[in-house]
Amino acid sequence: MEQDKQDLLATTLSAPVSPITRIASTNMLSVEIIIQSNWDNRLCVLFRVTNNSENFAPKWKLSFIPGQVQIDQIWNGTFCLQPPTITITPEDSGMIAPNQVVEIGYSADKFGSNYEPCDVKLIFSDY
Repeated sequence: MEQDKQDLLATTLSAPVSPITRIASTNMLSVEIIIQSNWDNRLCVLFRVTNNSENFAPKWKLSFIPGQVQIDQIWNGTFCLQPPTITITPEDSGMIAPNQVVEIGYSADKFGSNYEPCDVKLIFSDY
């Protein structure tokens, strides 16, 4: 489990986002970024975190750089802004049971063509 933790801590995700993209996977957790809705001036983004292991995943947070957007709603978590990064702490304890999926997301107004989240990271924490 310690190696999984180290692998995940070192995982930085920086890939263009298509409507559904699996962007990271370790023996423990995987993350998908899903653009649920993409209108002219708005979008909704979903982060789907899945525990692929047979053990409980430790507490975690998700951080990312949101791009050219103004986020007006985040669901299933609370956020902390330290420009340019947003960190979302899941509403529950952050621990994920084996084979469980946790979804967190946001809706936002777009202000340019660079509106997709980037530099997505899962961070294990002791909060």
